[in-house]
Amino acid sequence: MNILMIDTSGPACGVAIMADGRLVYEAELTHRQTHSQRVMPMVDTALQMSDMTAADMDVFGAVVGPGSFTGVRIGVSTVKALAHAANKPCVAVDALEALAANVTAFDGVVCPILDARAQQVYGAIFRRGERLTEDTVEKLTLFLDRVEATGELSRLCYRAEIEAVMRTEEMSGISLLGLQDFPGQGTALVGMLNSHLQPKPYDFARPERFRAFFDGVLPLALLPRYCYETGETLEAEIRVANSGRRPLRGALRYTLICGITRLAGELAGEGAPCGALTRLGTIRIALPEAETAHRFMLQLEMDGVKNAYPVWVYPRVKPRRPETVWETEHFDVQTERVLEAGGVVYLSPAATKEALPQSIGTQFSTDFWSVGTFPKQEGGMGQLIESGHPVFEGFPTDSHTDWQWWHMAGQRALIVPAGLKAIVTEMDSYAYMRPMAQLFEARCGSGRVLVSSFGLQNLQQYPEARALLGSIYGYLASDAFAPCQRVEPELLRALVP
Repeated sequence: MNILMIDTSGPACGVAIMADGRLVYEAELTHRQTHSQRVMPMVDTALQMSDMTAADMDVFGAVVGPGSFTGVRIGVSTVKALAHAANKPCVAVDALEALAANVTAFDGVVCPILDARAQQVYGAIFRRGERLTEDTVEKLTLFLDRVEATGELSRLCYRAEIEAVMRTEEMSGISLLGLQDFPGQGTALVGMLNSHLQPKPYDFARPERFRAFFDGVLPLALLPRYCYETGETLEAEIRVANSGRRPLRGALRYTLICGITRLAGELAGEGAPCGALTRLGTIRIALPEAETAHRFMLQLEMDGVKNAYPVWVYPRVKPRRPETVWETEHFDVQTERVLEAGGVVYLSPAATKEALPQSIGTQFSTDFWSVGTFPKQEGGMGQLIESGHPVFEGFPTDSHTDWQWWHMAGQRALIVPAGLKAIVTEMDSYAYMRPMAQLFEARCGSGRVLVSSFGLQNLQQYPEARALLGSIYGYLASDAFAPCQRVEPELLRALVP
């Protein structure tokens, strides 16, 4: 079978001929002149160079996008004219589907993207050549934000593992499997380096951020937890790992800082000799009273060597549900009536498989053990958090999973329809790419609903969970609770029966 293909959907104009399953001619031209001026001369050249005529073709094809509307129109009209003249059939080819067909041997999910201009990209999801989603256009930042969020979590987990080794007595050293993306039997699904062993162009991959904790000389704080309430005392054992070439001398100075608040002190000692793990003692800091939640930094410094840890401090307040909010664990008849009457609903089921049949279990860290080989394991690649959303007014957070999310991140995530916008998105692993949410809002009927899969009602022994629930209550009672997207009752009934 002989096939002539035309692609005018993008900035380049392309023509190719296949004969009996073999590519015999291919040409691509990017020129200031329009595709309408170039495509027919390129077709003529292709036929001549292949010793063929239009009558020798069995099928004519054109790429129908996604891409430039005018460009697609030029290619389609050209192919239809050629096919009509030769009395042969013509076919349409999707550009994203064609790109995905190049990696059909890969067992995971493939997401080809094309430039859609205006900081947007065309994209679709495929698996072994099978289409999982329709072509769509998304802001480029949506992809970059996901990479950034899961990369920050990956770096945070690297730090936890490396510091655990460094504060272990008589540990000989550390050997990392790799710092590139490695979806096999390893822990570098989101590596710091690209395939050329260069740092990726993201903040989480800056060499200085990795060296801040992966160093031969480092003061270490053994924090029992990262979240506290006002009035508590922060206690942490301090050790110094010194595999450097010089001993550290002098006292260790520590500072707990947030804005203008500085709580400082020092641990005196005999220094930290080379080739040893030195236990300096325990620091104790009385946490200040405050009416709002704050993120502090615990800074350590000894003889010019530094390290720092985040610490979250929350007010000692028990969250109270506003009287105007209907809180429930199930989408039942009464809940639907509240929404139909224009009420406000907080739908917060228990974080179990029984309560959330369309969900997966999540974890704090990213997937790491050969997802393709063991497909039944649950977990994802971390959270993408809309940190500027007013629901977090009383719960300071970045756009990625951090230690104050420890208990909430290890609950469940709802598998939701594609296109549903979430406030907290659980990013699925590369093997599945399911759209998932842990917190989303919507209009339903005449009312408004906020849906959570954190099961916060069962986590109230933790100050961070109390703070998040209190922040949610405050948001639901405010004028800021004005969701734009709409869902039908049937969807909520399926997600939270």
